[in-house]
Amino acid sequence: MVTLEKLAIYRKYNGDIDSWVRCNIKSDTNIMDDADWYLISRLLSDLVLVENNLASDDLKNKAIQFIQHNTESEVVIELLKEELVKDTHSFKSITGNSNYIYFAWCVVIWILGFLFIKLIERLFIQ
Repeated sequence: MVTLEKLAIYRKYNGDIDSWVRCNIKSDTNIMDDADWYLISRLLSDLVLVENNLASDDLKNKAIQFIQHNTESEVVIELLKEELVKDTHSFKSITGNSNYIYFAWCVVIWILGFLFIKLIERLFIQ
């Protein structure tokens, strides 16, 4: 069951389970475990499907029931929806132009690195 307290811990680490595990703060690890962390991730994924009409009616109803069954209150559900805006689970962040821009920058950096290596080879290897 996802509670306000567990969601606050999830948000404290920006949804990064590795940071949570590396920090290993007893006050946080006593409240939730990795199963809770994965449950929050699953709930966020289900909310993406529901909020963006990406599922059939049957799957949407099952997802809504799962969300309601595994959250403490409507407040937690609303906070999870807010998390979608900033989380990588956001449908907009998955399909948005920002990923194309990031990919283009990666290609540009790779090309510049390749040209730099060729320049160094020409200058120092010949």
